[in-house]
Amino acid sequence: MDPQYRMELEVVYEALESGMQSPFTPITARGLTHLLAAGIPMESIKGTNTSVYGGVMFRDYHDTHSRDLDTLPRYFMTGNAATMASNRISHFYDLRGPSMTVDTGCSTSLTALHLACQNLRNGESNMSIVTGASL
Repeated sequence: MDPQYRMELEVVYEALESGMQSPFTPITARGLTHLLAAGIPMESIKGTNTSVYGGVMFRDYHDTHSRDLDTLPRYFMTGNAATMASNRISHFYDLRGPSMTVDTGCSTSLTALHLACQNLRNGESNMSIVTGASL
């Protein structure tokens, strides 16, 4: 697994554990009513209409492995594809909202945040998780 994706999984877990939420977007989604001061219980977001927008600009881990095609790891494509930046998070937490990975160069994380805000304003999701990695 690309270290960027592993880092994003860990950071999302820590954010949920800490109860990180924007002061501008109150969470009123069904299934998320049991927010605790100590964090958001993992089981409370399972199956919710939560979107994930991941921003990844560099793919060095992928490119390094691609140099020698005879020694590619068995799960190389599923573990390192750019789509996994967001979809691995959606799968791990069983999130049912849109899941999209964005690469727009230097504006990648900001673009992912913009898309998440649009998604929330349009009512397509009840909560959104935005990640960005550049390792």
